[in-house]
Amino acid sequence: MQRAITRNTLFYGDNLAILREYIPDESVDLIYLDPPFNSNRSYNVLFKEESGSEAEAQITAFDDAWHWGETAEKTYREMVTQSPQRVEQLIGALREFIGANQMMAYLVMMAARLVELHRVLKPAGSLYLHCDRRRVIISRSSWTLSLELNISAMSHLATHQRSQRQQNVE
Repeated sequence: MQRAITRNTLFYGDNLAILREYIPDESVDLIYLDPPFNSNRSYNVLFKEESGSEAEAQITAFDDAWHWGETAEKTYREMVTQSPQRVEQLIGALREFIGANQMMAYLVMMAARLVELHRVLKPAGSLYLHCDRRRVIISRSSWTLSLELNISAMSHLATHQRSQRQQNVE
């Protein structure tokens, strides 16, 4: 059961946990997704002195590197046992083809979030996925998953619209 949220709530943390815990099905009109690009880099927050000059102080903001481990394996198992059949087949085929490695860890992370984003998207909602031009091949696998989900959503929307028209006629 999802926890109730109020308007104007800012969440900080892993969006997968937040989507699952707080966001109800078919409740979002627009999603803009600007994910990490699997750049294998660490990004830091640089601080400045009061004068505006650069300080030597910095902290790690996030690591954009993915590794196959317990978390990736657990997420993969969830994907192939609890996702729509076409998603299960796609994720299973990708792992069989490329193996359990950094690329697959990234794709599993993205796929889990795309499935949840699809769940919360309204039938007539839109999802925009920002893809880095240098990572377009990686993103295509995620895009394929998104496309599979959108085909399912369009079918759901058409069924919903037919149902609405029938109710209006009656």
